[in-house]
Amino acid sequence: YLRYNEHEVRCMKKIQQMLAVFLILFSVCSTAVAESEQPTTETSTMPVTEKISALEFNSKYEEAKLISLAANTCAGTYTKGGKASEYTYLGEYGWSITPHVVDRGNVEATFMLATNTEVKGKKKIGILAFRGSKSKKDWEVNLNTSQVEFGGTNVKEFQQFAEKKDVGENIPKVHKGFNEYVMTAFNLKEDVAGDNMENDIVKKLKDNPEFTLLITGHSLGGAAATLFAERLVAMGIPKEQIPVVTFGAPAVGNNAFAEQYGDKINLTRVVISLDPVPGSLQSFFGGYKQFGKVKTFRISNKYADFQHPISLYFDLAMKNFYDVCDEGVANGYLHRLPSEIREGTEPLVAIIVGQATKNPNLPFAPNIRRFVTDEYKYMLPRYVVLDKNADYFNNDAYTPQKMFAEARAAGADYLIVLEVNMKRLGQTNKWYATLNQGIFKTATGGLVTMNSTATRVTVEQGYMQSIVKDMEKCRKSLKENLKFVKITRPLVW
Repeated sequence: YLRYNEHEVRCMKKIQQMLAVFLILFSVCSTAVAESEQPTTETSTMPVTEKISALEFNSKYEEAKLISLAANTCAGTYTKGGKASEYTYLGEYGWSITPHVVDRGNVEATFMLATNTEVKGKKKIGILAFRGSKSKKDWEVNLNTSQVEFGGTNVKEFQQFAEKKDVGENIPKVHKGFNEYVMTAFNLKEDVAGDNMENDIVKKLKDNPEFTLLITGHSLGGAAATLFAERLVAMGIPKEQIPVVTFGAPAVGNNAFAEQYGDKINLTRVVISLDPVPGSLQSFFGGYKQFGKVKTFRISNKYADFQHPISLYFDLAMKNFYDVCDEGVANGYLHRLPSEIREGTEPLVAIIVGQATKNPNLPFAPNIRRFVTDEYKYMLPRYVVLDKNADYFNNDAYTPQKMFAEARAAGADYLIVLEVNMKRLGQTNKWYATLNQGIFKTATGGLVTMNSTATRVTVEQGYMQSIVKDMEKCRKSLKENLKFVKITRPLVW
C-alpha cells in the first residue's frame, strides 16, 4: 500500500511537469503579431488628470528609467557570447559588458555583468542580469519544483539549510531549481565596481557603499535575480544598494517565504497582463506566492497572442518611459530635448527624421522614431532639427532642394536625412524595422555616405531590439565619416 502511494505521487508530479511544459509550448507556438487585426493597446500609465507632486513624479521617473535600462540589458542576455546589439548600445555610453556561464554539471547559470565608470556626478551603477530559459538545462531547473528551506547568512549556511529534510509548510521555503541556479553566481569574481580590482560581489558591495548594483532578469532569470538579492541582503547588503527589477518572473517561494522575506528587498515585478508565466507555479503546483511591487503593462491579445518574450517587455518598457516623460513635460517637471544646440566649435549638423509610410498595427512606431531622433541628438555636439513636425516622405512639396535650402539657411555644415520605417512584407505577418541614413555636405549637396539597414521583427527580437541593431550599423558609419561625433552624457544615471 505504501509503495503504491509513493508511485502515485511520482506519477502526479510527472503529470504536473508535463502540463506545465505543454502550457508553455502551446503559448510559444502562438503567433507574436496578429496578421490583420487593428491593435488596441492600453497605455502603461494613466493620462494626466491632475498635477502630481514633484516628489511623486521623481519616483515615477526614476522607476521608468530603471525599468527601461533593465529591459535593454535583459534582452541582450539571450545573444550567445555577449555579442548583442543591446550591449554595443550600452557600450556607446561607457558601459563595459562581461558575459558569464558557470556550469556545475546539473546546473548551468548564464548571466552578464555590466559596469560603468563614466557616470558623472551620480553614484556608480552596475547591472547583474540573469538570462531566462533557453537551454535544456534551464528547463531542468524550471521543472525541479520541489522546495528547500531558505535561511542562513553565508554560502555555507545557505547550503546547510537547503539540505534539511522534512521541513514543515510554515517554514520559509524556495524553489529548489531556482536556488541551485542562484548559488552558482556566488562563485563570480569580477571587477564589479569598475576599479580594476577583482573580488567577490558581496565584498565589493560592502567595501563600496556608494555603488549601486541593479539586479535583473527575465522569466527564469527574474526568479534568479529575486533569490540572489535575498541572499545578498541575508549577507548584510542594504536593500537600497541592490534594487531588483524582474520581467515575467515566476514565484520563487511559499507563503511563509513571501511573508517573512518579501519586504527584505526592493523588488519591482514587471508583468504583462496576459503573460502566463508569473502565475504558472501557483496554478500548476501550488504552494507558491508572489510578492514585491507590481508594474503591469497591458496590451491587447489582438496584437500579441504570446505575451511573455523579453522582446515585448522591452518594447513596452520604452513606451512606458516615453509616457512618463510626456507626463513630466505636461506637469512642468521635465523639458524636452532641445530642437537645436549651437554652442561650441564643432561643425553644425542639420537633422531630418521621417517615416516613409504610415504605420498601421504598430503602437510602438512613434516611440521608435522618437528614440532614433533623440539618439542622434546625443551623438552630435551641435545640431538643429529641421521641419521637425513634418512627415516629409509623405509630402510631395518637401523636395530635396527644400531640405538643402533649409539646412543652408540654418547655417549647417552637414545634413543628415534619416528614414525610420516599420515595413510589412506583403500581406504576411512578417515585419521589418528599417533605418536609412544619408549624410550630405550642405554647401555642395554632395553625398558623404549612405546606409540602409533592415532587421526582421520576430517573437525573439522585437521592434526596439531591431531598431537598436539597425542603429548600430548606422552609428558606426556616422562615426567613421564625421570624426567629431561622440556621446558625452551618461545613460539613465
